[in-house]
Amino acid sequence: MAVSPKRTDKLERSAILLRKLQAHAGFKSQKAAYEWLRVPRQTYWNYVHGRQETPWPIMLALAGRALVEQGKDPGEAFSKLLGP
Repeated sequence: MAVSPKRTDKLERSAILLRKLQAHAGFKSQKAAYEWLRVPRQTYWNYVHGRQETPWPIMLALAGRALVEQGKDPGEAFSKLLGP
């Protein structure tokens, strides 16, 4: 079964984020994660004030940080989660 182009793009972006996470794992706050991932400031404030759900890249980044803090390899963990 072929993977849709939209899903493939999402997986590629996930892989890029994971490489960034491995290179720079420490965020002091969720706002710092948004800034580091270059999410527009308005997107961040919309989330803070409940007008928008957290975009998936931010959740991925924060989950990766938590794994790093636990001494685990986020690349390995997410590759198992995302599957082949």
